Amino acid sequence: MESENTRFAKKCTDLEIKSANFISLYVASYQFQPTLGYADIIQSIHEVVMNFIGAEKFGIYVKGEKPDSLVLAKAEGQHDKITDSISLPENSFFSQIARDGELFLQEQGQNSSDKDRPLAIIPLITSSQLVGMIIIYKLLVQKKQFGAIDTELMEVLRRHAGAALLAARMAATSA
Repeated sequence: MESENTRFAKKCTDLEIKSANFISLYVASYQFQPTLGYADIIQSIHEVVMNFIGAEKFGIYVKGEKPDSLVLAKAEGQHDKITDSISLPENSFFSQIARDGELFLQEQGQNSSDKDRPLAIIPLITSSQLVGMIIIYKLLVQKKQFGAIDTELMEVLRRHAGAALLAARMAATSA
C-alpha cells in the first residue's frame, strides 16, 4: 500500500510540474500578440528571457539598416560580448546560426565562463527570414543549466517573437 501511495504522490508531483510548465509556455506565447507595439514586444521578450528562462546577462538584437548586421535593442547585465551591434559576415558563427535559423545551446557541462561562446543563441525568425537574435551569456546564480522547459520557451521565442516583431515594425512604418 505504501509503495502505491508513493507512486501516486510522484504522479501528482509530475502533473503539477507539467501544469506549471504549460502555464509558463502559455504566458510566454501570449506576450507576443501582434497588436502590441514594437517596444512592448521587445520588453516582453526581455521579461520572458529574464524571468522564465532565468538569464542574467543577455542581449536582444534586431535587424538594422544593413542587411548583414544586427543592432542591440535591449540588454540585461554587463558582459564584454554584449555590444551595440553584431556583424554577420559570411561563414561566421553568428551568420551560420542566422542562416540555419536553429536554436544554439552550448553543450551542458561546458565551462559557462567561456567568453567566446554564448550559452544560447535564439534566432528570431519568420518562415525563412531572420528578424533578430537573443544571445544569452550567463544564467542567474540559482540556475545551473537549461532544462527542458527552457528549450521549449526558447522555441516559442524563436517562432513567435520574430513574427510579432516583424508585424509591429510593419505596422509602425505603415502608420
